[in-house]
Amino acid sequence: MPGQDFDTPSLEKIQEFYEKTWVPERNDETRKELFFKFMQENVKEATVDDSFFIAAGLAAPVAAVIGKRASGHIPYVKSLRLDMVPNVIFVPVVTLFGIMGATAWQISSKSAAAKDKEEEEAKEEKRSKD
Repeated sequence: MPGQDFDTPSLEKIQEFYEKTWVPERNDETRKELFFKFMQENVKEATVDDSFFIAAGLAAPVAAVIGKRASGHIPYVKSLRLDMVPNVIFVPVVTLFGIMGATAWQISSKSAAAKDKEEEEAKEEKRSKD
């Protein structure tokens, strides 16, 4: 079964396979072959652009130090007393949050792009049928 390193087909595509191919077929061996064929055709290895993570990993420590120094001049942030937190703790925590944010952004943009691609494919199918 595919894990996080693979782009899986949409739920609609899986449901369509189940209803039109899986349910009508009664032979278990044929079902198994059809399932493997479906998985090989529709599951692709996820492509990840590491340059964004590298940029986030390089920029976050610098931004953490600059932000910590600047926080003493911002009234609402001044009350947090970030100057009391040692850089040894503050910088890695901010870097970790920066990389987590980059990961979340990439996951959301990837899923949105996949959804747009599937919608375009569905529109093309409708056009070809008409």
